[in-house]
Amino acid sequence: MAPMSTILIVDDDPLLCRSIEALLVSEGYLIQSIHSGNEAIALIEKKGFDLVLLDLFIQDMEGYQVLDHINRLRPQMQVIMMTGMASVDSARVALRKGAYDYLRKPFEHQALLKTISNALENRRLKARHQRAEQALRSSEEKYRSVFHNTGTATVIIEVDLSISEANARAADLLGKL
Repeated sequence: MAPMSTILIVDDDPLLCRSIEALLVSEGYLIQSIHSGNEAIALIEKKGFDLVLLDLFIQDMEGYQVLDHINRLRPQMQVIMMTGMASVDSARVALRKGAYDYLRKPFEHQALLKTISNALENRRLKARHQRAEQALRSSEEKYRSVFHNTGTATVIIEVDLSISEANARAADLLGKL
């Protein structure tokens, strides 16, 4: 069984937080709600979440400031910005700053659930991509080590018969020809 995704809700409207929390708990998510930006930043410093639902305007700072902290502290964390005062400019800024998506309040429950599902899938795909890149780098390092440290002369010849790479032993032998 896959671990349940953890979601932090950052909004200064306690009623909205409870409503979203009830919806998401019923969908199997682990939820925590915070009502200020400073509380959110302090909590995010201590604990990672898979996703943050972040209000654009909270009581002690703009959501953009929290988003900047998230990007610096936990860049793998997905953020969905929410606002009741949506504008094209605020959406553009949020997305440019790294928010996964931007929702206008009030939103339909199904739209919220779909956006969360997509953001979490995006996070999983990014993590899988990073693991694959790391495995590729590791494999390349092993290949390079074996290629360059073997006592056997080794040459890589391209289709046009040019030598694209030769290890030190091969270079010594080829230089003597």
